[in-house]
Amino acid sequence: MRKFGFFLFFLFIFSSCKNEKPKKSIHPLNSIQVLSDKNIPIAPTDAFIKKYTGKIGDKYPIELVLINWSNGNLGGYYFYTDKIITDNDGNKQPQKIELSGELNLNESFQIDEFADDNFTGKFIGTLSDLSKITGTWSNADSSKSMKYILNESLSIDKTGWTGAWYRNDAQSPGMLILGNVTDQTVDFGLEVFNGGHSGLLEGTANLNGEIATFKNTIFDDIESCFLIFQQKDSIVFINQKSSNWACGFGMRAHANGKYENYFSPKEPELSFGKDNSIFLDRTQRDLFITLVGDWYEDFAFNMQEVVNIPKSKKDKFEAKVFTGTVVGLASTNEAIILTNGKGLFWAAVIIYNEITDRFQVKYFTNDEIKKEKPPQTIEDWRMSFSEYEVVI
Repeated sequence: MRKFGFFLFFLFIFSSCKNEKPKKSIHPLNSIQVLSDKNIPIAPTDAFIKKYTGKIGDKYPIELVLINWSNGNLGGYYFYTDKIITDNDGNKQPQKIELSGELNLNESFQIDEFADDNFTGKFIGTLSDLSKITGTWSNADSSKSMKYILNESLSIDKTGWTGAWYRNDAQSPGMLILGNVTDQTVDFGLEVFNGGHSGLLEGTANLNGEIATFKNTIFDDIESCFLIFQQKDSIVFINQKSSNWACGFGMRAHANGKYENYFSPKEPELSFGKDNSIFLDRTQRDLFITLVGDWYEDFAFNMQEVVNIPKSKKDKFEAKVFTGTVVGLASTNEAIILTNGKGLFWAAVIIYNEITDRFQVKYFTNDEIKKEKPPQTIEDWRMSFSEYEVVI
């Protein structure tokens, strides 16, 4: 059986909603390593932001900020400390080079670098000792390579900002990583999701006590991405003051919400008793869960946006019809439920068969007459993906 977690991975790999250079986007609910006790030393697989300083080739001084997303992805940036320019306002501006890479199970990594969205080189090394990273840097065509040694720049955070924070929402999860806290700034990595839309943002926010602000024209020369972070005890609240586009997020992806210092994602559910709910009450929903078994989570995840549609006139029985989908993922994450309100159901959901590497439509009913052949309403619903095999 395909669990809905697979589609969380599939969903964001194939989403094209980010207006940033390509990065392998892994949903934060997948493969996350979480520390339950902050006194436990950070391991290479844990989420963190750390700052390192050192030299490439023993002569090029750099400062590197590394973000470990704890799912195999690495991010961040670096800059040459002897090439910092001063702008017209007298502010020092490091020329940041973006980083994007992967951490392997044996703690080795490869991190590609991008200057103005162009691939310019890569770092190869290991993260077995987080206090020091060593390895080899090479340019884009590997015609030039040099050893590097970088040491962690230790900082003591007495403010409580440092750590991984989670927006534990079933349909709109998110992950916030904070670190490298000073009296004035805090580095962050933020990844957010909503349906088939996602966004990833890395930056440095200005810090003033329990409030941090980030304002930067990263993706839009006209509108700045504007985020306000408020830290209180075990929660960080984010208030997004700008559009999603200005922050490089997908159309429906946003940063707003409560981020907790523990990972406890809510399970998707199908509602009952409310206006436009599929089920009249909990009893009806429980009957449906009994019918579909472990596939219930697939229905619940795929029916994030629910619409009540007319039943086909060819179906000579009374029933209300509800179709659902994940926004941005039509034809891969959809489901349909017909119910007569008295305990009879006719339902189908798109599933993924990992053995055959194909999508299928899984059909369920407790109507003996329709056990072998779905109602016409379901046949009409699946017309846009009729190539998917129907599994009874």
